Amino acid sequence: MLVGMFNSICLAQYPGDAACRQNPLWVKMMNQEGVIFTDAVQAFEIYYSVHPKPQTENERFRSYQPQQIKVQRDTLAFEYKKFMRWQQKMKAFVKPDGRVMNSDERLALWQEQLKLRK
Repeated sequence: MLVGMFNSICLAQYPGDAACRQNPLWVKMMNQEGVIFTDAVQAFEIYYSVHPKPQTENERFRSYQPQQIKVQRDTLAFEYKKFMRWQQKMKAFVKPDGRVMNSDERLALWQEQLKLRK
């Protein structure tokens, strides 16, 4: 049921389900201002529903692979870790409409909380 829900959201915003599964759209989404948090998370989950998650460093050293594959794998591994960190960090800044606060809104929130402490 969840996969069906993810697919429908992906289809509503992107060219199609195939694009969500083939391209790491979540990489671009986490760098966009005003992105809908759940859409970025769902795009990430759809992508990794058909792609293997990055290997640990120990697993990488066990097999030989051409340099081009290593670079691509390492880039996606970096983006995977970056997204996981972004997801944790941005959970606190999701507005009621689902959008992530931009930097100005986060600064205003921080300043407001700072005033309340005094």
